[in-house]
Amino acid sequence: MTEEELDSIIAQTITAQEATSMKDMGKVMNSLRPLIAGRADPAQVSAKIKAKLG
Repeated sequence: MTEEELDSIIAQTITAQEATSMKDMGKVMNSLRPLIAGRADPAQVSAKIKAKLG
């Protein structure tokens, strides 16, 4: 998975979950988990979500 694909999936999931703050981090990660399984590093994904929600 490329950085662009990952960024796009994260942005779409944040929008779909109506996430607006770090309180929503868990539900965003839970929604992303099946989409990124075996395709992206969860720690990298977590860092990207934190950057967008922080």
